[in-house]
Amino acid sequence: MKTENRCDSRRAIANRLRAEVERETPDGKERLLRAAASCAQAGGEAPAKRRACRPALKYAVSFGLCAAVLCGAVAVPGMFRSGRAAAAPSSSGRGATMAQENPFVLEAYAAEAESGSLQAQKSFDLSVGRKISVSGIDCTKFAGQIYQGQNLLKDDGNTMLYANYQGFNLRCAGDHIETVTYSTDRGGFAQVKSLPWEEFSRISQSIPWAVENCRKQYANPEYRKAILKKDPNYKFEIPEANRDYGDGRSMEVASAGWGVEKDHIEYDGFLPVGASYTLSYKDQDDHTKQYVWRVLSSLSHTQDDGIGKAAMHAALKSMDGAVITVTAKYEDGSTAAKQCVVRLDTDKWTLRAAEIG
Repeated sequence: MKTENRCDSRRAIANRLRAEVERETPDGKERLLRAAASCAQAGGEAPAKRRACRPALKYAVSFGLCAAVLCGAVAVPGMFRSGRAAAAPSSSGRGATMAQENPFVLEAYAAEAESGSLQAQKSFDLSVGRKISVSGIDCTKFAGQIYQGQNLLKDDGNTMLYANYQGFNLRCAGDHIETVTYSTDRGGFAQVKSLPWEEFSRISQSIPWAVENCRKQYANPEYRKAILKKDPNYKFEIPEANRDYGDGRSMEVASAGWGVEKDHIEYDGFLPVGASYTLSYKDQDDHTKQYVWRVLSSLSHTQDDGIGKAAMHAALKSMDGAVITVTAKYEDGSTAAKQCVVRLDTDKWTLRAAEIG
């Protein structure tokens, strides 16, 4: 009789547990714990006898109570278990990818004005480029801002199409990074190439609008007279036009070279590579492997101010609001990405990349 009363008592406790599980009331967890604790004090009978009164409860508790003990020693198999075993707790970092363990930061190549640590910045000046050329010439005395300008690709007499090159001043900094990919939702990128004078000159002379200008000059008697006065043997040969120039795949050149002195002039070409480019992590800091952001803009002859200011302002306006994505690929193949939105300061006519998020 005494044993039956104990079993009845355990059944009552089991029913209370079942009721709390089914109700899932906010204080249900506390009630379950209190019920288990109060019953634990009544333990002491033999294991064989306790197993005879084991309630067969198989309810899942939404708030995750992990105890499976009733009256201190009466187990409730299956209670609080889901249909799938829980994952074993991992040690710090176990199972995490390198991308999760090594978040990268964005930096600028030149220090921000009146700023502290570059890593603390969320906005970076894109207009300040690296003060060294891709050929290795130190041009700090020649120009503080390099790889920023435009190139007239096409001119049909009414409309001028420009390629606008913006020195790209961002870099990715982190650990265990294998490659870095930069991509844009507007325009594309071009790789800066140092060209021999002969190659630079050939491309320059083959631009269709340049060939047309040459044709008009040669047809001018006064121009021919002035040339022959300097060189009586001058041959007025009209170069062959490259009709593919400006197609987004061919090498493009600026109007002139630049440098410090006559023996140290660099002649740059810009080879379009599309909406993204990838560098190995260490190559980000290689001055011979530079890229520019390339965005097209058009301007009618009636808008031209004669010195290119209108064309440059139109180009900068077209860049405003573009999104740049920086994707780091880690040694284990995992990836992480950050995005920047480009904003134009119309007071200084400079571009800044503000990190999103």
